[in-house]
Amino acid sequence: GVCIDEVHNTISPENKKLYENNTFDKIMALSATIEDEEKQEYLFEFAPLVYVKTVKEALELGLISDYRIYNLAVNFNTEELKAYNKNQMAYIMFQNKLGGRAFAFNNASKYLKEKGQHSSNNVQNAVMFYSCMRKRKKLCFEASNKIIVSKSLKHLFGDKYGLFFCESIDFAESVSEAIGNTSVTYHSKMGKK
Repeated sequence: GVCIDEVHNTISPENKKLYENNTFDKIMALSATIEDEEKQEYLFEFAPLVYVKTVKEALELGLISDYRIYNLAVNFNTEELKAYNKNQMAYIMFQNKLGGRAFAFNNASKYLKEKGQHSSNNVQNAVMFYSCMRKRKKLCFEASNKIIVSKSLKHLFGDKYGLFFCESIDFAESVSEAIGNTSVTYHSKMGKK
C-alpha cells in the first residue's frame, strides 16, 4: 500500500503516471483542498472518499491548534519586478502561441503528454510555457521582501508561535536565519533530531 499526503498535488497530467503505471493493493490519500470536481472524480476512481473531518471538528477534538491565517501583499524589489515583468511577457507570448488564455494550459498539457502526435514547435511552445510559469512562481515564492515581512511579523506577535510556509527549503532557511535564534526550520530533507 501507499499513503499520499497532499494528494491534490499528484493529480496533474505529469503526476497521474503514479496511478496509471503502478498498482497498489491499498491507497490512503490525504488532502484538505480538492475543490476541482474533475480531479475529485479521477481520484475517487482508485481512492474513494471514506472519511471527512471539518476544521471545526478537528479544533473541537484538539487535533489542531486554533489559528489565524494572514495573507500579506509583499512587493518585489526593483530587480525582481524587472525579472517578473520580462518573464510575464514571455509567458503571455507562449500562452498566445498555445491558443490564448482559455486554451493554453490544456493545449500545453496535451502537447507534452502526446509529444509524437504534435509538431515539435507546439511541443517546444508547451515546454517554454511551463518554464515561464515555474519562473514566475519562483519569483513570487522567493521575493526578498518576504524575509523582511516575516521578521516584522515575529516582532509584532512577540512570544506567540507562528508557522511560515515556504515553497523551497533554501528560502525557509533564509527566513529562519533572518528571524534569529527564536526560529526553527523544519522540512522533509532534515535528518532525525
